[in-house]
Amino acid sequence: MSKIGNLRPAKQYALAAALGMLGALAFPPINFIVAPFIAFPAWLYMLESNQDQSWKRHFSLGFWFALGYFTVGLYWITFALGVDLSIFWWLIPFSLFGIPTGLGVYVGIMSVLLKLTNSRGISRCFFFAALWTTGELAWGTGPMALPWNPLGSIWTGFEPMLQTLSIYGIYGLTLVTALLVSLPTLLRKNQFKPGRIAYITSMLCLFILASGWGIIRPTSTPVHYKENPPVVRLVQPYIPQDLNWQPARAQEQFRDLIQLSSEPGELKPNIIIWPESALPLLLGEDQVAREVVARMLPENGYLLSGSLRRERVPDEKMKIYNSLIMVGSDASVVATYDKHHLVQFGEYLPLRSIIPSSITKITSGDNDFSRGPGPATVSLDSIPSFSPLICFEGIFSGEVVAPGPRPEWLLNITNDTWYGNSSGPYQHLQLSRMRSIEEGLPMVRAVNSGISAVFDSFGQEIARKGLLVRGVLDVHLPPALLEPTIFAQYGHLIFMLMMVAVVGFALLTRRV
Repeated sequence: MSKIGNLRPAKQYALAAALGMLGALAFPPINFIVAPFIAFPAWLYMLESNQDQSWKRHFSLGFWFALGYFTVGLYWITFALGVDLSIFWWLIPFSLFGIPTGLGVYVGIMSVLLKLTNSRGISRCFFFAALWTTGELAWGTGPMALPWNPLGSIWTGFEPMLQTLSIYGIYGLTLVTALLVSLPTLLRKNQFKPGRIAYITSMLCLFILASGWGIIRPTSTPVHYKENPPVVRLVQPYIPQDLNWQPARAQEQFRDLIQLSSEPGELKPNIIIWPESALPLLLGEDQVAREVVARMLPENGYLLSGSLRRERVPDEKMKIYNSLIMVGSDASVVATYDKHHLVQFGEYLPLRSIIPSSITKITSGDNDFSRGPGPATVSLDSIPSFSPLICFEGIFSGEVVAPGPRPEWLLNITNDTWYGNSSGPYQHLQLSRMRSIEEGLPMVRAVNSGISAVFDSFGQEIARKGLLVRGVLDVHLPPALLEPTIFAQYGHLIFMLMMVAVVGFALLTRRV
């Protein structure tokens, strides 16, 4: 490694890309948590070895590291194009490398900024952590946001550290993780200064304390138990994407959903949940279908189903929403929720007015979906209030609960069939699970192809229906925490204070 700065640039870039690919192996389903503790320090050492080189060299090293990192982490997006290869085959290279290339620009800029700090040792660790976390915050917010696989999510295979999400959220955990993965850069031969030894010892002690607290938290935090909690039935029909929403199969799919929902079980469900895109009709407009649904529901029971919804607006195009339709035992629509975080190129085309007409969204239909008004708390008679989340709305930290009275559980319906047996469904499951820990609320997650699951208010898995299987899951609704978590009360405030402290320490430790 000492001669790495003398390698030809092309070899350094290839090595940076390989290190990025290694670092991404920490994400589900592999969960090789050691990988970032090798990949990130080696890459940071590459940057430091090139400190005297131009800013272009630093940008390139950051760009190629990110290209490897995000290509391995996000390769599964290309699986969506496989549903209709005859139309979308030419988009595969753009899908596979487009997003990683865009994110590579972020990391390239971060690498240049790290060079400009001219920092060493502990100070460099602090600057790196602040810059990497700022990058994640940048690409995780805004109209094109995709907060997928934040660095803090490497702990999904080590639950004690995940419990700290209840204090500072995923960006706080990313900041802490960035500090931890940079520690090995201080372990080089002949550079053991007393200050560095003290810093490494302090960080390891904090890690041990945080892990210990995470172990005891689920057994020491009071929860709000109820007598006779409602029973939810998650229906996982597993309809392959190339067969979904075909008019000729609409009645067959509807009958299949009714059959699964009506199967006898040890528990009698009060709430039946159908996933996103499982219903090949407009439930809100189909009285006959709702009457069939009502006959299978218990008295005061509800069906919560993904469905498209239309809205006719005078002198405008028909508005189409990706919605959750709630049907009561009297066959009426008792409430609706419209998705507001839409999937780019899946549910709408960004910059539609300037992109070529040959580019279409992946889902059928010419119209873009319309956005709903935002997070909502749904209150229905006889069941606890809940916050609906459709598809990847469940991965947006701090955006899953509406202002006002808190809901008692989170409902996530999604259709991951697009991504087959890839990393995508496993990563989506874990990213959604983290909202339970942040908010202190149980999550019920119904997925067309799996993985359907129920998590308690500590993010602990109660039950699951595996990937690419058909069936139902009957579970008592877990209780919410008695008191909101620190994150639920203050949002990202704790994280922002941590960022200020890290930048301050970066400036104070420039000589250590």
